[in-house]
Amino acid sequence: MSGFPRIHFAACMIFITGFMISDMPYARGQDIIPGLTVMEAGGKNILSWVNEFRTVRSIGVQWSMDSQYNYSTIGYARQPGLRQNTFTDQEIRMGINFYRLYFELTDGKVDYSSPVRILDSLQAERSHFQIPPPMVILPEPVIKKEVMKKILPVPYSPSIYVYTNQDGNVNISLEDVLQGQYTLKFYDSTGALIFTIPRIDQDFLILDKSNFLHSGWFHFKLFNHDKLKQKWKLFIPDQSIRLHH
Repeated sequence: MSGFPRIHFAACMIFITGFMISDMPYARGQDIIPGLTVMEAGGKNILSWVNEFRTVRSIGVQWSMDSQYNYSTIGYARQPGLRQNTFTDQEIRMGINFYRLYFELTDGKVDYSSPVRILDSLQAERSHFQIPPPMVILPEPVIKKEVMKKILPVPYSPSIYVYTNQDGNVNISLEDVLQGQYTLKFYDSTGALIFTIPRIDQDFLILDKSNFLHSGWFHFKLFNHDKLKQKWKLFIPDQSIRLHH
């Protein structure tokens, strides 16, 4: 009979421990890192997640060809406080793509989601792609040239820090990013604030053009330690314009 109390005490301890472990996620729900789902549809990668963070300042979307290194930020969630959120990567890159989420909380803490791997479904076709013979380019009609002259922006000197690349995406290049504390704000042509990148922690970023929703001129203000470093503008081209020969 002397062994019975020990067996009963051990069983109670196992029950209590199991209850505490099973209840732990609900007690620390704010610390649960949202899971990320990626699917390809219509020539685009669509990312979705459920945000369990209660105090989040911004959510960045990062892409890499490696699951651990060389991530670059391609965009930000327009409404990071939403519980269910999505982001569309307009540019599908050949081969293996890795995505992850970058969370900046209101208390200054930073966290990352686990990376998600997706394989471009067109990889096999592209790997066997043969370079076609040179095509005959016919002169463009005069009407098309006149239309293009009206759409293209007036030449200007672009910023060395924030500028568009040949794909229409926005490059952000800051050599001394580790010594500074940079914030970037974008405005439309009327001066209305569109979105803010509260903190830039990489010396080179590529911001997807889909964040701007439409083509045209956009103004920006670059701050370092809350001091204005540069105020200038850039042009996002109309992606619906295509030249056909």
